[in-house]
Amino acid sequence: MTGKDVTVAVLDSGYDPDHPDLKDAVVQARNFSEDPDIRDTLGHGTHVASIVAGRGEKYRGVAPEAKLAIGKVGTASGPTDSAILAGMEWAAVEVKAKVVNMSFGDVDSLELDPLEQAVNTLSERTGTLFVAAAGNSGPNGKVGSPGSAEAALAVGAVDKQDRFADFSSVGPRVSDHAIKPDVTAPGADIVAAAASGTADGPYVAYNGTSMASPHVAGAAAILAQRHPDWTGAQLKTALIGSAKPSNDATLYQQGAGLVDLVRALKQEVVATPGNVWASFPWNGTGERATTRTITYANTGDTPISLDLAVDGEVLNLSADRVCARW
Repeated sequence: MTGKDVTVAVLDSGYDPDHPDLKDAVVQARNFSEDPDIRDTLGHGTHVASIVAGRGEKYRGVAPEAKLAIGKVGTASGPTDSAILAGMEWAAVEVKAKVVNMSFGDVDSLELDPLEQAVNTLSERTGTLFVAAAGNSGPNGKVGSPGSAEAALAVGAVDKQDRFADFSSVGPRVSDHAIKPDVTAPGADIVAAAASGTADGPYVAYNGTSMASPHVAGAAAILAQRHPDWTGAQLKTALIGSAKPSNDATLYQQGAGLVDLVRALKQEVVATPGNVWASFPWNGTGERATTRTITYANTGDTPISLDLAVDGEVLNLSADRVCARW
């Protein structure tokens, strides 16, 4: 599984068209920024793109045969909302990318902002999965937008020992205390392609959830190769449902845990949605109880019975056992 023929869009600071690891990987590119061309003068976009699908021999991307569509939305002063929104529309509607990586973010607000709204709308309309970096604000900083969007797959970072990285932003989501990030992935000391003029050589090591997010985008591309008919929502729930939680991190630090692609490829039963929650304002009226539905889909060819259980005193199940048929 290499992500072959799956298109992943990377919305970032452009890329280095001359880097050997990306020359054959990029099939489409468009500049939405105020810079004159697609060339990456920061090095961020080149690094992120090569983590997804770099073709190098020593430093190889997660999905080395995926097709990359590069949308440049940022300059030296950072990305603008207008450029990001245009890039998201291009990636999901025109390119029809199965996965879009967004290794950027800003402070989340109580209200639904334009980027969050666009993620939710485009995800539902096109079936694209938007993977977003959680942010690098550390244990006192909340997951930023657009990773805070309902439909986004927000990615926190772990270090080389698979421990929660101390720079990774945490939950809960500021608007309703929902669990964010959704999953974690490697984000410390990640070596990948360097854009010309931004490092001392063709490769450089960076830290950040910006590096964790493309690991998950590449994993999603491989899962999409395995299940070409799956929507972005199905890819998201499968990656969440197969992740490996750590006993050393909380739900609001790691979400479901570290992405486990091997398990995701083998797992036949997928729960949709990948997470559920309820918010009860302190000054709200009415009963403080709600009902949520989780649907189990069996992609295998034999029926499977599932024994269900909940942890904690505030949750109740409508059934202790279900059968997931194909």
